[in-house]
Amino acid sequence: MKVVPLTADSDSRIRRFLEDTTTKETIKLWTETLKGFMPLKREKMLRKFGDRLPILKELDDFLERISIELKVSRHDVRDGLRWLQGKYELRVNYNQVKDAALRQLIKYTTLPEEKEPSQGITAVVSPKTGRMSVEAACLVIHELLDPLPSYDFRTPTRRLPRNGVYFFYEQGEFCREFEVIRPRIVRVGTHRKQDRFRSRIQQHFGGNKNGSVFRKHLGGALLRRGNPDDDRVDRWLKHGTRTIKEVEELVTNELAANFAFKCVAVKDEKERLDLEECLIATLAQCPACEPSVNWLGHHAASEEIRQSGLWNVQHTDSDKHMTKQYQLRLQELIQQESII
Repeated sequence: MKVVPLTADSDSRIRRFLEDTTTKETIKLWTETLKGFMPLKREKMLRKFGDRLPILKELDDFLERISIELKVSRHDVRDGLRWLQGKYELRVNYNQVKDAALRQLIKYTTLPEEKEPSQGITAVVSPKTGRMSVEAACLVIHELLDPLPSYDFRTPTRRLPRNGVYFFYEQGEFCREFEVIRPRIVRVGTHRKQDRFRSRIQQHFGGNKNGSVFRKHLGGALLRRGNPDDDRVDRWLKHGTRTIKEVEELVTNELAANFAFKCVAVKDEKERLDLEECLIATLAQCPACEPSVNWLGHHAASEEIRQSGLWNVQHTDSDKHMTKQYQLRLQELIQQESII
């Protein structure tokens, strides 16, 4: 088991907050409960850990509350807990205790033999087509990505894959699916040419509006939010025109202050583009992923952005949604990288 050392580069704000809101006894109780947990089938989970459900529920609620209160990912909060466990000389294997498995476990308090109404993702998958409801498919996407590390404009590009698909998150944006609240994906993207993923990310965070359509949409929204009649809007949104320095600075600052991303390595170009379309269509059409009232995208010039809640224009109305096959492939790609 890999223990995070006390000197690990972690968010001191999260560490301080965790120390103020927990006690050594609480951390020890959670740790001892998690140490005995294994991702068994649901029936065995409930038979073996039924008496521990309140403890697991307490931990799950705590992770969610801190994540929302500090506007950070559950992954970042878990990193803080690992540090605190190290401080108290406690250990737990978070790779065994998957967040998704934990949340699924605490949803159920009776065994399947009692014929409880099914409430999980599998209940909304068609046995004939393998197609899920859009909301369930969206939940799958968010859950699979949840344990991945979060990056931002400070991340060295050497830590990123050479080819892949990225997922942007925005401060203040959350979705509620099956009674679970989590940070909402606000943009999905990839690249066509091989080995261009790193440069694509650099273009978004520090390039210009002609090299990054993401920057172009953000800049347009920032201008329109300040003044819908700003005479710079049309020039800014027209591709190939000279960029506007002060608007580029606004976009760069906005990305640095409010955006982070996760990514999955995908080597094959066709597969990258196929996944991108499927992911965008599913997220854009999910009824549970509505943007907040203060979302910057409400000021975007593009109707597709305003209606979908994503900083995407292409594929938002595609009928290529997540299926069981896509789910398994995405899960396989994540596991291959040994990121979770």
